[in-house]
Amino acid sequence: MRRARHVPEELQRLYVTYGFESILLDYPKPVPGAPVLDKDEAMNSTLWALVYWDDLSLLYVRRGGIYDRVIKEDEYKYVRPANGIRSVRLFTSKGTDRENFILELQRNGFFKSIRIPGAGL
Repeated sequence: MRRARHVPEELQRLYVTYGFESILLDYPKPVPGAPVLDKDEAMNSTLWALVYWDDLSLLYVRRGGIYDRVIKEDEYKYVRPANGIRSVRLFTSKGTDRENFILELQRNGFFKSIRIPGAGL
């Protein structure tokens, strides 16, 4: 599964073989000095959506299937916990993305309340 995280074709092959609709992953190991990219380091596939995360795991569900309602209500589009603190600056430097990033953290319960100057929240 580690290879499938970053190779969409491998993930698709596993999906065709086993037919799973959700994937529970641990956090990837950080690579010192790796560049911060605008992608999810845990799952590099547009066919899957992050809908839950905690300190230990990340839950992705397949788009276009039984979890579409869950995706509509709970998908994380801005917060990428697998990318670690390195990605926070990337997503909080833009106005709208910054506000959406904070809203997603609040939805997850990451903060009980947050007041960031200029965030409009």
